[in-house]
Amino acid sequence: MKKPKTSAKNIINRRARFDYELGDELIAGMNLRGVEVRAVRDGRVSLKGAFVTLRNGRKGEELWLNNASFSLKKSGRRTFEKLTR
Repeated sequence: MKKPKTSAKNIINRRARFDYELGDELIAGMNLRGVEVRAVRDGRVSLKGAFVTLRNGRKGEELWLNNASFSLKKSGRRTFEKLTR
């Protein structure tokens, strides 16, 4: 049986919107590894304390997400691990 396609997930830092006056909005894609993709799909991402830095990369300037937390579920168990990027 084919899995239905899910729409793109938007992760919003609601605390930052509450604490700060935000100006322009930028929507960007992310390069995630397999376990991180699953955590995003399941909604197990925390942006508490997360921030973005601008770095020079191979293709020009890149935005890097720092201190974001992904809760990883081990297969077959109910235990969770935290992965911080």
